[in-house]
Parts: sequence; C-alpha cells; structure tokens
Amino acid sequence: MDHSGEDSLHTALSLLQTLGELLLVLEENDSMFSDFVKTCGKKLNQEGVPLSCCKTFYLEPQPLQRLETLLKQCTQNERFCYLSPTIVVALELNSNIQHSINVTLMSPIHQQINQLGSREWADIISGSGLTEDLPEFGLAPMEYITQIGQYLMMLPQHLEPFVLQENRGLTRALSEHSFPHGQLPDPDHPETGQHQSSATDFLLGCVATACASALSDAILRIESVGPKGAKQLAADIDYLGNIFEDLGLVLPASLMELAELFRAAAASILLSDVASFKSAICGKDHRLVAAVRSITNLPSSD
Repeated sequence: MDHSGEDSLHTALSLLQTLGELLLVLEENDSMFSDFVKTCGKKLNQEGVPLSCCKTFYLEPQPLQRLETLLKQCTQNERFCYLSPTIVVALELNSNIQHSINVTLMSPIHQQINQLGSREWADIISGSGLTEDLPEFGLAPMEYITQIGQYLMMLPQHLEPFVLQENRGLTRALSEHSFPHGQLPDPDHPETGQHQSSATDFLLGCVATACASALSDAILRIESVGPKGAKQLAADIDYLGNIFEDLGLVLPASLMELAELFRAAAASILLSDVASFKSAICGKDHRLVAAVRSITNLPSSD
C-alpha cells in the first residue's frame, strides 16, 4: 500500500471511529429521552397531579395529540427509538465508510489476483523452465501471490494505530457487521462471531477471508491449465496457507481442497491414470472437483 492509500485508510478509519462515537451518544441520549417520556407519561395520566387534571390548559389540542401518540408508541413498543431518523442516517454513512475502507484494503490484492489466468500469466508458466515432472518442493510461488503475501504481512502495521479494545467508537461502528466477511461477537452471545482482540485482528481477518475468496474465484475462472500450471496453482495456494498460518489465521477449506485437487490432477495427467485424482476427490466439494477436472481437461473417472 502506497502512502496515499495509507493516508486514505487512516482518514477513513478515523472518520469511522468518530461516527461510532456519535452513535454511542445518540443511543445514550435516546435512552435518556425514553426514560424522560415514560416519566412524563405516568405523571400525565396520574390522578391528583395538576398536569393530568389540567393538561388541556397546558397544551393546545394538536401538541397534546402528538404527545399522546408518542406516549402510546412508547407503551406499545419498549424498543421504540425516538432518534431513529438521525441514527438511520448515521448507520447508512457507517456502511458507506466501511465499504470504502474495504475497497481501499482490497485494491492491492485485486490488482495482483487479476493477473491470474491472463495470457501473461500463462506465458510465464510456459516459459519458466518448469518441467512437468519437477517435484513439489522445487516449485516457487509466483510473484502475484508473493506480493499478496507481503501485503498481508505488512497490513497489521498499517492498522496498528487503531486498537479495538480501547476504542469504543470503532467497536460500535464495526459492530454493525457492515464490513464484508467480518462479524464481531454479539455482546449478549460472546461465543458467536470472530473473537479478534483488536481492530487490526478484525480487519486483517476480514481482508484475509476476502482475499482467499477472491483467489478461489479467480482460479475457478481459469479456462485451462496443463500439469505445470496445476502444480503451480497448488504451490501458490500452499504459500498463501503459510502466510495465513504466520498471521494466526486459517486458510479456508475450499482453497485447501483446490490445492489437493490440482496436485492430484497434475499427477493423474502425467501418469495417464485418473487413479490419483479419483482417490483425491473423496469427501471434496463436488463443484470444486468438477471445476478442477474441467480446468485441467482431465477425463471423467467414471
């Protein structure tokens, strides 16, 4: 991420934090106003209280009608929100800011992943000197995936100024679950959601999950690869898995399955025997199996 991107990210996160603080104030004031209205409602209808006896003298018909309507709404709905119009606007802005942050964080990743399956990518594989019978340990990850790995490893440093545990505003803003691939624990059910301890952990987890999803989608859009390309894709996925492990994250099962399937498909093609692929598909997602078979032009094992 360049300096302009980092500055934009910090500005957006600061704005998100301020918006979260605003939401906290609005919700606190709404609660106070609710208590005040309930107290007034009781006095308004309490016998012997001057306000209840002479309310028509204190209020004109229209204001009195609006007050009674408000009290009725409050009575019928315990969770009635008096500041709802303002809160709705704030939540909409919150969602827009989180979307912008996600676009900023994912932009460097998409720039690299977009190379996958391109003619340049295919030319690199075909002209790399990689032989079809090269063992797995001889494969090096391609530049696009190493660039992604380096970016993910540096991301905590870019997010370091924002700590979720000590930042109520950012916590409140992120708790709306607007950020793609992220969910904070429910305060009433802490066993659910992602248990990241900081904004860095939360956002890093979201970006990593989105990265894995984007990589999987890009791989499945590839039209065709030979044994060399299949081995290379497996090596690239393995590299990303190592990056995830270093960051304390877990690579999605779908990507791990893709790596196994591409590795098995390459072996089956080289041996002219689908037995390797047939044994590898046991328990795998049938959609991934069909996709890898199509991408590698592997004949059906039936």
